[in-house]
Amino acid sequence: MDITELLAFSAKQGASDLHLSAGLPPMIRVDGDVRRINLPPLDAKEVKALIYDIMNDKQRQDFEERLETDFSFEVPGV
Repeated sequence: MDITELLAFSAKQGASDLHLSAGLPPMIRVDGDVRRINLPPLDAKEVKALIYDIMNDKQRQDFEERLETDFSFEVPGV
């Protein structure tokens, strides 16, 4: 599953947020509650690959410096 598929799934579930953390499965926030997506846990390389595909250079730099990030991304048609 790629990041746009995860985001599209999140939107279809009515989620306001998608959370990706190494060692955990992807999670979504729906009506304030964080829920796990029925997928296996992601390792650090998988999380990095997913988010680096949609981050700009500044966001990547911030992530490398702080090892966390918070940003938005729009999937056309979703």
